Amino acid sequence: MREPYWITCEAARAAVQPLRWQADAVMVGVDTVLADDPMLTDRSGLPRRRPLQRLILDSALRMPLECKLVNTAHNDVTVFTVSNDQAKAATLRARSVRVEILPADAGRVPLDKVLDQLGAENIISLLTETGTRLNTAFLAADLVDRVHLFVSPQIMGSDAVPAFKGMPNPIQMAEVEVLRYGNDLGLCSLLKNPWPA
Repeated sequence: MREPYWITCEAARAAVQPLRWQADAVMVGVDTVLADDPMLTDRSGLPRRRPLQRLILDSALRMPLECKLVNTAHNDVTVFTVSNDQAKAATLRARSVRVEILPADAGRVPLDKVLDQLGAENIISLLTETGTRLNTAFLAADLVDRVHLFVSPQIMGSDAVPAFKGMPNPIQMAEVEVLRYGNDLGLCSLLKNPWPA
């Protein structure tokens, strides 16, 4: 796996750690695993009420066995998939990775079923650190309560991967809180209150 190219500065990346500390689980798609090989650990140093669960959406079980998530798994890594590759699933389970096989939704892992299962396990706060496809899918399905975007002043060119693509309708971010991390910005907005009165 190649070394990741950091778009945001060190201060912005450090600001992710308190967000992970506040969450019961953090989620990425397998494309992020393949591109960045993240560990997705809480490095805030603060006490937690429960271990951070690290979740991967991987419809075809493409997650490499040599990736950091597999190598650091202690029953805190779960892969949600629609693949019937029982051999790969068994190998992952033997390495302390939980594999949950769900019914496919147009060939993809069904986001609503994943969230239903997490809710049944009392995982009530989920931080997604996903790429273009999953960012767009979560927002388009109205499954996002709060957005925290990190913006870096870099001119990337036409080959850059966008944060969102093909949104069916624009989403208005209201009462945006703007934070400064060195030369980067953080834009925070509550899209909807998950605990209405």
